[in-house]
Amino acid sequence: MKRSNINTAKSDKSYNLDLSEVYRVTFQKDFGAFKAGDETHVSLPIAMKWVKMGIVSETSEITSAAATAGCSDLLKKDKKKGE
Repeated sequence: MKRSNINTAKSDKSYNLDLSEVYRVTFQKDFGAFKAGDETHVSLPIAMKWVKMGIVSETSEITSAAATAGCSDLLKKDKKKGE
């Protein structure tokens, strides 16, 4: 289903990502069915989420793709309370 209206006020906050592009990630810690050292291919939003969580290592390929899409600021890790 498509949207009937496009909110132009929010269009400057959107990102243009090609979800068919996949990036190789290497796990630093165990996560779900993946063990440390395992490799897999995921789309950019998933790779960025896992990098931010510290589960996978950040690669130059992911960093450059995020910069191209204009969302490199989303790779910054959140500061936890008490740090």
